[in-house]
Amino acid sequence: MPSTYYWNAGATGVASLDTNWSPVGVPGSGDTVIFTSDNSVEDCTMNIAEVTTLTMQTSYTGTITLDNDFEVSGHLSMGKGTLDTGA
Repeated sequence: MPSTYYWNAGATGVASLDTNWSPVGVPGSGDTVIFTSDNSVEDCTMNIAEVTTLTMQTSYTGTITLDNDFEVSGHLSMGKGTLDTGA
C-alpha cells in the first residue's frame, strides 16, 4: 500500500536510512516523499531506487542529491531548495 514519508533527518543523511523518515521506514515504488522545513531542512542523498511522487515544499531550503539511478515515476514538485542531479 502506498505511503507518504516526510524527510525528518536531524543531520545531512541518506534516504536509505529508515530513521530519517516519518513514519520510520524507507520509501519505495508507489510512495510519496515530502521535504518541508516543518520536519527538517537537512540535505538528503536519494540513494534509493524509486518513488512515485517527490515534493519539495517552499519552506524546504536543503539540497537533495540524486544518487545511482533514482527515479520519480510520477510527479516531481519543486517549490524551493536545490535538486542536484550530478550532471
